Amino acid sequence: ESVKPLFDRELLPDSLLGRIQSIWRILPVRELILSLGLVLVMVLTALGVVYSSHISRELFAEQALLQERNDQLQLEWAQLLLEQSAFTSPSQIESVAAQELEMVLPDVRSIELVK
Repeated sequence: ESVKPLFDRELLPDSLLGRIQSIWRILPVRELILSLGLVLVMVLTALGVVYSSHISRELFAEQALLQERNDQLQLEWAQLLLEQSAFTSPSQIESVAAQELEMVLPDVRSIELVK
């Protein structure tokens, strides 16, 4: 039985075929498979680094947007607290009661104390 050639001579240029055959002669099959495996691992690792860098950039951009939104909400919260303190002052309550509800302070003579 003859051994089938690994590469079809008609499909490859002579220079490439010669290089492939010289590699097969120089490296034993086990070392060639190990080398190809290591190259595959290196390529997969490089792709993993590219992917993780991409994800990291996306997450960093999202974090910046969320931080900006947080700053806006903090500013709005501070303004609301200031507004709340202004509306809860006794003079403001009395002013709103008099203008909008037409309430007045009772005359001292009309106040009765109940015990």
